[in-house]
Amino acid sequence: MSSAKDFILEVFPSTVKPELNVKKFVVKDRPSYFVNHLRVPLLSLLISVQVAFISYMYTFKNEILDLHFSLTNSKYRYLVAEILIISSICLVYLRQERKDTLIVMKDIGVQLNSEGSWKHFGNSNERNCFIPQTEIMDLVIHEGFHGFGQVIFYMCILTKTKNAEEDSASNDKNVIKIVFPAFLPRKDILIQVWTQSRQVLFGSSRRYWRRVPGQGLKECK
Repeated sequence: MSSAKDFILEVFPSTVKPELNVKKFVVKDRPSYFVNHLRVPLLSLLISVQVAFISYMYTFKNEILDLHFSLTNSKYRYLVAEILIISSICLVYLRQERKDTLIVMKDIGVQLNSEGSWKHFGNSNERNCFIPQTEIMDLVIHEGFHGFGQVIFYMCILTKTKNAEEDSASNDKNVIKIVFPAFLPRKDILIQVWTQSRQVLFGSSRRYWRRVPGQGLKECK
């Protein structure tokens, strides 16, 4: 049985015009109750508690430092409370809705971005990938197996095979780049994205590539 796949597709700009040079597609989970209603108030409450706690510690720092050995457990309680407050703030702040993004730029290329359920600091090749226009063969929708024999459709970008020297320099031999890898949305969404993406990249021509014996890759229309 296939999964519910209750995702949201956002398209920027929403209008379909052949002269557009940039198109952005975002697939993400439907916003949860936590993100919509609880995240900001809870984060504000935790920050307020942290500020009040710091003010209390600063006001009574002399009394706290003068505690006798019999009351040293109180010092550890203050430390544990501080750690719990800071940890809670970090967890609430770092939590986010996961999403996959496809940005199609005419005559430039394609940018793939993926964001997980937790904010990621720094740049990761696994999460961000730019494919130049000169390396793109075509955008296709394939049928394959996922999980325990589940048949799904997925959209991918076919890139030209690199030679041995380029492969050794880039350490990237994968010529197929899957679009929306975290979600693998349904076929109706993929067809919409595929149609508009190819319109931006290749215009109205039915462009594709095939390997001709003795001639290598040849562009066909």
